[in-house]
Amino acid sequence: MVRQNLSMTSDILVVSADPLVLSGRVTALRRAGFSARACSSFPDARRTLEEGAPPEVLVTDVRLGPYNGLHLVAVARVEFPRTVAIVIGGQDHVLEVEAGGLGARYLLAPVTPRDLEMAIAELLAVPRPKRRWPRKRLVSDVAAMVEGLPGRLLDVSYGGACLEVFGSAPAGDSLHVVIPEFGIDLRGQRVWAHRADPLQPVACGVAFAMPDNPRWQSYVDAVAAA
Repeated sequence: MVRQNLSMTSDILVVSADPLVLSGRVTALRRAGFSARACSSFPDARRTLEEGAPPEVLVTDVRLGPYNGLHLVAVARVEFPRTVAIVIGGQDHVLEVEAGGLGARYLLAPVTPRDLEMAIAELLAVPRPKRRWPRKRLVSDVAAMVEGLPGRLLDVSYGGACLEVFGSAPAGDSLHVVIPEFGIDLRGQRVWAHRADPLQPVACGVAFAMPDNPRWQSYVDAVAAA
């Protein structure tokens, strides 16, 4: 049995393109005492993440029709850093590594209700650090260069930024970030990176050393945010 103090306060977003699987997981989690919401497609789940209250846990299949559940995890990581994620898929080392790189737990399908409940309980039992600095999501595109590759800023905080990079993925863990419009040129540490599919840009999180970047701090203070 999942510990009551975890389940009764936990909101879970469950995503699967298979209606029977989706219904079974949601029903099992509700019986275990969780508050579980269902989404049957990638667009529906993304809209829920962007418009609704953040779930404590995101549970998603890797395969969501033509879409990839790992991209949902990347979206959740940008929007809600305290949301933890479980990705369910077949035996695939590459997908497992990608899930781990996004901080998600990878479970092999088929997953029993007991296995899912225990994985959720274990994730929720791990202390999650609070965001040190408030994040600002940009209302307009701001061009950036990451390791010489074109990209754009998605959100910023004193401690770092989330960016999209077009073309190939930037190599290495130390990333050179330039924002020409504002004369910002600094180096940060890559925290995570993910590409939903070959036709999409790479999303990545970069951490900047603080308080060593007064120009960056001034930019974050002045930027218009959503």
